[in-house]
Amino acid sequence: MNRVLVTGLKLRRMAVGGFLFLAGAVHAAVPPCLDNRNGSTLPVNNQQVIEFKQKGKNQFQSRAHVQGRLVRITQVRKTHQQFEIQIGPKAQDTLEVVYNVAFGGLPSLTPNVQVEACGDYITTRQSPSGAIIHWVHWNPGDRDGGKHEHGYVMLDGVVYGQEYNRPHAFSPLDLSADYVNPDFISDLLQN
Repeated sequence: MNRVLVTGLKLRRMAVGGFLFLAGAVHAAVPPCLDNRNGSTLPVNNQQVIEFKQKGKNQFQSRAHVQGRLVRITQVRKTHQQFEIQIGPKAQDTLEVVYNVAFGGLPSLTPNVQVEACGDYITTRQSPSGAIIHWVHWNPGDRDGGKHEHGYVMLDGVVYGQEYNRPHAFSPLDLSADYVNPDFISDLLQN
């Protein structure tokens, strides 16, 4: 998996000392939500996720693409922000979104924010919702060997989870095929 969902980001080009710097990732186009099994585009599958939650055993896993509204914040930690969304008509039709802040901050969250999330679903009794969706961010490939497809979270029409604050300073030398699609660089240089 050497593709990276940076297409559609508004970037500023800066050439300094012969290096190309990319700065100012602002708003991203909505990336496709891809299935881990075959790479096909996954449509919004709220009803299927509700069925996973009702019928799936603890630790059941699948790919999910859901839409709903924010109900409440469940936990804010140094590394993750967790919030519950309503994805169906019944009170129990909720799902906890687990967002890794290393992939960009989130705005202040308030009830009724419209949420779309793409990531990995897990039925878990450890969640107040009974199920989570995580890996709702870009996959740089350095944590799982590139096994997970990219994910994202969109709040009121703005995509989050496409940045990656790596533990060391970012350098233009890091722009390898593992991090940026070469076609994107080519397109960027031509525009």
